[in-house]
Amino acid sequence: MWALVESWSLASQPAGSTAANGAFGGQSVATVGGYSCWNQTSGWNYLWIPHPDPSASRMAIEVDVYVNTASAEFLVMPIVDGPFWIPSTFIRNGIGFDSTRAWSTISYSSTTLATYSALAASSVWVTVRQDVDLIEGTVTVYRDGVEVGSAGVDTAAAVGSNVLFSSFQPFSGSHCFQNLNFYTAP
Repeated sequence: MWALVESWSLASQPAGSTAANGAFGGQSVATVGGYSCWNQTSGWNYLWIPHPDPSASRMAIEVDVYVNTASAEFLVMPIVDGPFWIPSTFIRNGIGFDSTRAWSTISYSSTTLATYSALAASSVWVTVRQDVDLIEGTVTVYRDGVEVGSAGVDTAAAVGSNVLFSSFQPFSGSHCFQNLNFYTAP
């Protein structure tokens, strides 16, 4: 049974978090799609939040995301080693999902675990969730409570002390996050 460990409204920058931006905009609290949320508008944006339970073997991260641009490219990673970003080499360690796939990275090498097309849509709020089971070695992604992808994962990627929210190339709009919940299970 899942237990809520920590929750953030994202109506302000979470305590202890680190934000980084590209040259074309930034990130801050805004009203998007009728709700106050953490809005990212640059060519690249990263918000690193301290991991609430990095020793958990089963964890889930759930967040509402609004994508009001056709690019629909966003990224959520519940376990990463950072905050370090090298655009040409990618994140060092992590298990994450974006708008079209679930993947893992180890030592700057990205591996696609599952692909899907039903996760994100333009100009609408959706609830996305990622369940990571390090005992079974699986990652499962949901949109609005419906599974959209599941795959095995190399648990060596699950090393780190932060949660990452990121968006890419949203020049014509923005990506906004709210209602972040982090769960663990025995």
